[in-house]
Amino acid sequence: MKLNDDQVEQVGNQTGLKPIPEDNPATPRLQERFGEHTFYLDANGLYIWEPVDDVEDANEPVAAIMLAAWEGEDKQALRPTTPTRSRVVVELAPAAAS
Repeated sequence: MKLNDDQVEQVGNQTGLKPIPEDNPATPRLQERFGEHTFYLDANGLYIWEPVDDVEDANEPVAAIMLAAWEGEDKQALRPTTPTRSRVVVELAPAAAS
C-alpha cells in the first residue's frame, strides 16, 4: 500500500521508522520489483505496510510485511524473501473528513 503523508507520519510516530525517500535511486527498482508501495528499511530488511484484515478496530491497523532480508554480515545487499507479516502493527487514524 502506498501511504499518504499523514500515514507516513503516524508510522514514524509509532515505530520511529522513516520511509525510503521517493527520490532515492533505488525506489524505481523497488516499485518495479514489488509494486507501488511506501518502502521501509530496518536492521532486518525491506518492509511495506498492508492492512490487517483480521482485526476489527475503529482505526485502520496495518502490519509490516517483510519483502527482503539483508544478506551477509555487512548488510550490503537485500535478498528477496517470501512476503512475511511481522508482529509490528500500527494503528492508522481514519482519514479526516473533508
